[in-house]
Amino acid sequence: MEEAMTSMLTLQTTSRAWARRTGLVPVLHKVLSVVKGREDYEERFGTALLEAMCPGDHVWDIGANLGLYTGQFSNRVGLDGSVCAFEPAPACFQQLLRMGLRNLQLFNVALGDRDATMPFAIANDPLGPTHSLADTVNAAHAKTIDVRVARGDTIRREEHLPVPSVIKIDVEGYEEEVLTGLLDTLREPNCRSVFVEVHFGVLDRRDQRQAPARIKTLLEGLGFETQWIDSSHLGAKRQTIDRDHKGLSVGFPGRLKTSCTPRR
Repeated sequence: MEEAMTSMLTLQTTSRAWARRTGLVPVLHKVLSVVKGREDYEERFGTALLEAMCPGDHVWDIGANLGLYTGQFSNRVGLDGSVCAFEPAPACFQQLLRMGLRNLQLFNVALGDRDATMPFAIANDPLGPTHSLADTVNAAHAKTIDVRVARGDTIRREEHLPVPSVIKIDVEGYEEEVLTGLLDTLREPNCRSVFVEVHFGVLDRRDQRQAPARIKTLLEGLGFETQWIDSSHLGAKRQTIDRDHKGLSVGFPGRLKTSCTPRR
């Protein structure tokens, strides 16, 4: 069964990369939207993220870009909670600094599986969403710069950060490395939910077609239940019972929603 799942995800990586190269992805998204009668897939992802959060939660936004989700997370968790946003691209980080949110902590660093300095590809649009550690040979990138890379576990230890309740990852093909650098954090019972945008096209260019299957296996091995929210977004949840979240069940579309009880 596991071999079949790996083969299926590898095939999906190859086919989705081909669809992107041939320009079919926007067409397919429109067709699926009409057939299924659902909102845009990014909206479904955003909805699932917010439904997984409760006031007072601690959230990590890894690959925050311009803060599209960062501001929503900040509003959702409130002043009793916190948001840590990680963004290595200089122009994007400057935009995040302008947000001025009281419960937001910013880190001009890329997360990965090591503590190092690495080349980081900057897209032609300095405020665009496709800057990448993984995709440094893409012709759409104008230049590379050196950036600090750190394991999430290292940052949490050095900065004395609380365990994130919810983690969102959007890192242009570096998803597996980010998760590998967060193993200690992911083992913490208070880490309830992980949401990953899987960049199949970049993984195909990196010859990492089995990475989506490895990501799924890694999360399940750490006690998470996984589900594809849509064709590019993987959600993972851990069911917990504690004083703040009784009978918690994190919500994916079509599943039970998070039940948030008032914090005392």
